[in-house]
Amino acid sequence: MALSNIDKKHADSLLLTLHEENKDYNVLECVKKNYGQYGKLKQLNKQMEHLKKEALVLIEECVSQERLQKVECKCKKISGNTYHLYKNEKGIEYFSLIGEKEWHTGFKDEFLGSYYYDYDKTFEKLTMKENLSTITQ
Repeated sequence: MALSNIDKKHADSLLLTLHEENKDYNVLECVKKNYGQYGKLKQLNKQMEHLKKEALVLIEECVSQERLQKVECKCKKISGNTYHLYKNEKGIEYFSLIGEKEWHTGFKDEFLGSYYYDYDKTFEKLTMKENLSTITQ
C-alpha cells in the first residue's frame, strides 16, 4: 500500500506524532519512499491502538469496581462469598446474601446480578451458569 493512498490525518497521526520536532513533513516524504518502513510503522500504530483499547477497558473496570465497593451492604463482605445486587423502589442499590430465587413471591426489588467477592477484594460478575452452580453447592 502506498503512503499516498492514506488520508492526511492518518499520516499525520502515524508519523508526525512519533517525530514531533519535524514539522516540515521531511519525515513523511522519507517514509513515502520506503514501503517496508511504512509497513512497520503501520504495525506499530495497530499495536498502539490495541494498547489504548486495553487501557480503556482497565479504566472502565476500575470505575466499575469503585462503584461496586460503594454499594450498601448490611453484612460484612467476606472474600469467597457470592453477593447479589438489587435496586429498591427508590433506586438505591444494595448487596444481599439472599439470591434472586430465594426471595418470597412478593419481593419487588430489581435483581441486577450476582457477584463473587474475590480474595483480592474485587467483585466479579457471575454468569447465570456460574450463579446456578454456587446455589447448588
